[in-house]
Amino acid sequence: MESLINTKWLDLLSTHETPLLVKIKGSDYKDADAIVRGIKSGMLKNFLFLAIILTLFISCGATDEEEIEDAIFNAQQLLTNGQCAEALEVLLKVPYQPSNATYLKTLASGQACLGGYNTTVFFDSDLSKLGTSQTAFLGSLATFSTSNMTVTNSSNYQNIFNAIDTLTLAGGLTDASYAARTAALGATKNNNISVFALYTILVELGKFLNFYGNADDSTGIKGAGGLPNVCYFNYTNVTAVAAVSASSSGACDHPGSTTGHTSLVLPANTDTRARACEGIVLFNNFIDIIANLTFSGSNSGDLNSLKSITNTCTSIPGITTETCTTKTVSSCISDTTNITDVQFELYYSVIFENMHQ
Repeated sequence: MESLINTKWLDLLSTHETPLLVKIKGSDYKDADAIVRGIKSGMLKNFLFLAIILTLFISCGATDEEEIEDAIFNAQQLLTNGQCAEALEVLLKVPYQPSNATYLKTLASGQACLGGYNTTVFFDSDLSKLGTSQTAFLGSLATFSTSNMTVTNSSNYQNIFNAIDTLTLAGGLTDASYAARTAALGATKNNNISVFALYTILVELGKFLNFYGNADDSTGIKGAGGLPNVCYFNYTNVTAVAAVSASSSGACDHPGSTTGHTSLVLPANTDTRARACEGIVLFNNFIDIIANLTFSGSNSGDLNSLKSITNTCTSIPGITTETCTTKTVSSCISDTTNITDVQFELYYSVIFENMHQ
């Protein structure tokens, strides 16, 4: 904008005898009318100059908005063609828009796309596999076509988690919650954001459950995959041990020193804590969203039936409120006072071991 003012408008104004203020010649002092005309002429030129400057500032603001809209449109076109990285590159050329729901959904689409997520595949291939009872739900997610994760923190898994963060923290939040997003964005925009968040959370939970629960790809049964673990953790807490010793925990009914996944071994180090937090955050966000959404239309499949899934976390003896409600991985990781190794054992023994059989 600055160069435009210097090269175009100032050059134009300099074609007059004086560019901004009129110069009254000595002979004109005898002519009062000439003085008045000169003053008016100078005022007019000043007014025109200020009007030009104001117009340029307004134009710059409009240009910024147009650039954002163009970036969103171009990114959406690229995503239609499956060009995930290119779409993200276009979006990242404009400033981050924490309260622009369309921008955020497009950004999350690019991140999820980079992680192998496809809404068509989700509806056409996987939604029909969804179990909607308390004990069938988690195992069914492990059978999704996108759930076969073979390494800890795969790039696909990380990219989809980036999309989930973009959606659940929409509105410039630092801690995710459905209510906070509604307050920041409004009910309609948050509903659209949260629907997409739910899809990606279900896909991501499928990856988490399949890998750390060592699930069979076809049946989703815990401990029946190609790894040695039949439980998520090696349980030592008395309450947790009692929970996983029950018949309702499936294969994980005789906890011992070698029954947990090697990447979730307690006591937690930095990496293990992050992974353990991811499982909790995914499930807590799922519960938060499904409790607030209502689906309509033939494409919703069994999603409304998921309202029958309940979070029994608060009924676990010794569990903290923070463990049951944390919905942001960074907050979970940093809250070492309320979310301890014991809390991980309590949560997983009841939520994941009993619900994933």
